[in-house]
Amino acid sequence: MNKTRSRRRRIARLRRSILLLLWWIMDKGVTAEFFLDIGRRHGKPNGGTMIFLRSIWISIIVFFIALWLRSLFHARYPWTFVPSELFRNFPETLAWIGTIFAFTYLALYTRFASQFNYLAGVYNQIMATRSEIRGLAATEELRNPDNNRSVIAWQAGFIEDAEALHLATKTMFSTAIWFMLENRDIYDAYVEHTVHADKGARKLITSLKKSIGERELIRMRASRELRSGRPPTKPKPKPEPEPEKAPQHKLVQQTSHSDATNVGYPLTFACFAVGCAVGSMMGFHRSLR
Repeated sequence: MNKTRSRRRRIARLRRSILLLLWWIMDKGVTAEFFLDIGRRHGKPNGGTMIFLRSIWISIIVFFIALWLRSLFHARYPWTFVPSELFRNFPETLAWIGTIFAFTYLALYTRFASQFNYLAGVYNQIMATRSEIRGLAATEELRNPDNNRSVIAWQAGFIEDAEALHLATKTMFSTAIWFMLENRDIYDAYVEHTVHADKGARKLITSLKKSIGERELIRMRASRELRSGRPPTKPKPKPEPEPEKAPQHKLVQQTSHSDATNVGYPLTFACFAVGCAVGSMMGFHRSLR
């Protein structure tokens, strides 16, 4: 019984391995998506070069499959493959590869254009929403889009979409994604809601560094933590502003009527006395003449 079970397990593992191999061949090999994976490691995004290389690869595979089927159908015996027929049909069908390449390139470029337009539209919507929040929010705290949880989750989803579409290292997206990751809240949201995000975040940062360049990141004042592959530091919370005190108006001390009287009367009497003294002296002086 134990030998039978172990044998069944081995057969099941073998079948699973064969299915995974066939799936990888169809998913990565035939569609040439391994070019995109290689480009992402070296900071090269999906674009004209990748489309050209993938078109050549797919065209060669499809051409040889069509050539094999034609040789199979033109064999002397039904469903018997003859290698001589393959080489004999090769010069006659060489023009097929141009048609296959043209249709393959058109299909891949159409898909790339739609993905690029989608991602650019999402980015423009995010920027428009941030501008509306800054202009229409009621308080100073709400005017900061980085305090809005929906906008933070939206930006984290934009980063995941850009990575899935192999466009994160595109020149117009790479710097925007880098400075989105500089926000610790966006970085945490991306890591929290993305599959295998710990390794994926480090790979993404490495790809962005290769795409943007170390010197450019230093010039743009990118944080040292993110450049070294570590999460950015959280900004220190700003101290709460103290409530504004009501302006204190100094009251002008008014002199009461009694005070004015007490000061005015002696002054009037002194002026009267001085006037009398001066008048008497002038009269005495005239009498002497």
